Amino acid sequence: MGKMLSIIIPHYAETPANLTPAFSSINNQVGIDWNQIEVVLVNDANPDALPPREWLDVWHNLGIRTVVAKTNAGPGVARQLGIDNAIGDYVLFIDADDCLHSVGVLGAFLQEINQKHPDLISTPWLEEMHYPDGRYSYITHDNERTWMFGKAFRRRWLEGANIRMHPELRVHEDSYFNALAFSLASLAIHMPVTSYVWRWNPTSTVRRNNGEYRFNSAVTFIRGHALALERLAVEVPQNTAEHVTQLLAYHYASMLQKQWKERPEDIKQAEDALIKYLGQYFDLVDPLPEEKRADIVNNELIKHVRYEMITETWGSWWKRMKREQNAKAD
Repeated sequence: MGKMLSIIIPHYAETPANLTPAFSSINNQVGIDWNQIEVVLVNDANPDALPPREWLDVWHNLGIRTVVAKTNAGPGVARQLGIDNAIGDYVLFIDADDCLHSVGVLGAFLQEINQKHPDLISTPWLEEMHYPDGRYSYITHDNERTWMFGKAFRRRWLEGANIRMHPELRVHEDSYFNALAFSLASLAIHMPVTSYVWRWNPTSTVRRNNGEYRFNSAVTFIRGHALALERLAVEVPQNTAEHVTQLLAYHYASMLQKQWKERPEDIKQAEDALIKYLGQYFDLVDPLPEEKRADIVNNELIKHVRYEMITETWGSWWKRMKREQNAKAD
C-alpha cells in the first residue's frame, strides 16, 4: 500500500526538545493506519542541527525520512524540497515549533481525502497568544488562505498545475503558494475541524521584536501576491478584477488597525508598493458591480478591524490611491 499523506516539517536550528511537541502530536493520532503516513523532516542546510538517530528512532512508526538542503534558502524552499521528496498522495505541513490540535486530526484529513479526493483541504487553526502576566489565549482563524497552517494539498495536482514555492520569496512564500492553489483548484474543500496550533514562540521570524515582521515584510507580501496575480491573470482572467479588489481591500483593512495607524511611514511604504506592484490592475476595480465590490471590502473589514476604528472610508482611500498612482505615472 502506498503512502496517503506526507507530513513535511522544515527546520533549521531547532533542538529535539523543540521538535518534540510536533512529533508527539503526530505520534498521538488515533484511528489511522500508520502505513499510510510518512514524515519528511527537511533540514534547511544546517546538518549540525539534525536530530540524532536515537531520537528519531523513538518515533519509529512515523516513517521518518530526513532531507538536507544544500543551501539555506528559507522555509519556502525547504517546504518545496519536502514536496519534491514526498511520496504521499497528499502533503501537509507542520512548522518545527508547532503541533496538531488534537488526536483525531489526521483521521479527519484521511477521511476527507478518501471520500472526496479534493485538490486541497483547508481547516480552522488556532493562533496561540501569550501575555506579560503569563496568560495564554487562542485566536481562531477559520477560513484564511495565506498561511500553510491546517491545509493539505494533492501532490500530483500541485505538480501538474506547476504550483511551487517561489524561490525568490524568503518570506511570504506561503501567501504566493496559496494564492495560486486556491485560485486554480478544481475542488477545494473546507473541513470544519480545527487541526493546527501556531504555538507562541517569541523568537520566531514572525513574532520576534514585538512583531516587526508584519511591517518590515509588507512590501514582500504585496510583491508575492503580485507575482501570483501575474500568472492568474493569464490562466483565470475572468477572476482578475475580484482578485485585485480583494488584495487592495485586505491592505486597506489591515492598515486601519491600531498597530498600523501608529506607523505612518510603514503605511506609506506599503501603499507605494501597492501602486508599484498592483497599479497596472487598478482600472479593473471600478467596473465591478458595486454590490460585489462592497461585499469584498466588508469581508476584509470584518476580518481585520472593528468598524468604530475606521478613520478613512474605502471610497476615500481608493480615490487617494488612484490619484497617487496617476501622479506617479505622470
